[in-house]
Amino acid sequence: MANQIRSIEAVFLDVRDTLGEVDAPGNFLPYRPSTEQLLDALRQLKLRIGAITSLPDEWKHEDAIKVIRNAVLSQDTETGKLVTIGDFIASEDIISNQEAGAAKPDPKIYEYAARKFGLNPEACLFVGENLIEVIGAQNAGMQVQQKQCPPGRDFAPALVARIGASPIDSGRQFQALLEHEHLLGERIFACGDRIAVWISKLISGWTPKLDQKGWESPPRVEMPEALERAMACFIFLLDRFANQVHLHAEEKMLEVAVACGMPPEKGQWVFDQHDQARAYWAALDIAWRRIKQGMTMTGGSLSMTFRRPPRHSSFSLRRMPSGKITKRIRSQVRCLVILTTLWS
Repeated sequence: MANQIRSIEAVFLDVRDTLGEVDAPGNFLPYRPSTEQLLDALRQLKLRIGAITSLPDEWKHEDAIKVIRNAVLSQDTETGKLVTIGDFIASEDIISNQEAGAAKPDPKIYEYAARKFGLNPEACLFVGENLIEVIGAQNAGMQVQQKQCPPGRDFAPALVARIGASPIDSGRQFQALLEHEHLLGERIFACGDRIAVWISKLISGWTPKLDQKGWESPPRVEMPEALERAMACFIFLLDRFANQVHLHAEEKMLEVAVACGMPPEKGQWVFDQHDQARAYWAALDIAWRRIKQGMTMTGGSLSMTFRRPPRHSSFSLRRMPSGKITKRIRSQVRCLVILTTLWS
């Protein structure tokens, strides 16, 4: 075993689900703190570090390299300097299927990576979470090591550990937990934005005239059945997931944040934002019911009900600075405005 370790001159790491995760918009979120610990340990062993990744067709090799290398691992608490994957892996040492002309688990991509490093495959170690890809690397002659995914549930044993702080990052593990949980809600809100774009095409060229003495109803439109289903599912998820699971989960995690040292008053803006979101969702419920009342098409649909949103007063008053509004809220307002134009 000792001879085998001494024979390793370079380590090639898989990227996705080995060093981190890719969210829906295409951001790479490294595991904290294990990814930096792994890369730092390999550097201390004086091993050259590379990465082998298979990209989807819509990604360009150069863009993927930037996304991977710019992924933030931590921040120095004294200097404020960000530590990124790029501090450990050079641009030219990230090999993709587009560059190699083969994708994992094809042995050719591993052979290409070793050849680019000027090494025999036997002198290289491949580390990844996917068993088939690990076998592919071994078939190419590389030494291999399968890495658990997720990496030992990193967050649980280090809940109150700091990983660097900044004006927008507390540096505590509870914030990293929230980042991952937040992705679930963001996917729902992204669907709402797509629905708003779809609806805007149906009513293009018409805007309500608010300066008239009486209300001017918009012209009737034929709503595609697929759009009706999408709207019904969107309202369903807002009513039965976004509030109970997404918002409540964040509010519960604030208790952990306070336990980790965050001043309680800093959490008030979260509750204010959540209550504002709940108010928008309640308005969307009403807009959806009115749309259903004015629709002429037939077909099955989900029945939506309005419930009074819960109130929260767990934290002392501290509101978000005036004039600041999140992208998510803007998206919801946009969807609400477009939905209300469909009232008959």
